[in-house]
Amino acid sequence: MGWPQPDPGAVETALAWLREQDPRLTLDALGEQLREAGYGEPEVNAAVAARQAELDAALPPGSDLRGRAAAVLLLAFLGVWGAISLALVVGQPFAGDMYMSGTEVLAALILGGLLLPMLLLGLAFVKLSGRLKRGVAEAMVMVLIVPFIYLVIVAGLCVATTQPFS
Repeated sequence: MGWPQPDPGAVETALAWLREQDPRLTLDALGEQLREAGYGEPEVNAAVAARQAELDAALPPGSDLRGRAAAVLLLAFLGVWGAISLALVVGQPFAGDMYMSGTEVLAALILGGLLLPMLLLGLAFVKLSGRLKRGVAEAMVMVLIVPFIYLVIVAGLCVATTQPFS
């Protein structure tokens, strides 16, 4: 006994229906509509997988924006971490105090530890984004907005708590 095999006729019918639908709708939403129309899970999964393969094969070379989005995210996080770390070292008000010696390195490492989880989460979102894979440039904003908001919050807190201009 194995997994239930999809009915080839039902898969072809569902696939033909998927081809006729508005390309702005996600395959997940269309798959849900197929389920509501009475198609079984194996047929829906097979039709959605076949349609996804067709869409992927039709992509022009170089349309995958995931690499570019990952580079933007990585450069932004490294830039903020580098700038704040440099400001900590250069603007260290306790340079002559032996009890505070070396705290700027520790602070830079702590900042890196705060930024790293969100960077990894952002990179995972980028990798899993089907819209970026299909070259939808607007999706880059949607995928990168949450990590950038976190970045601004952490950078703002760092600047606010270190009082660099006092």
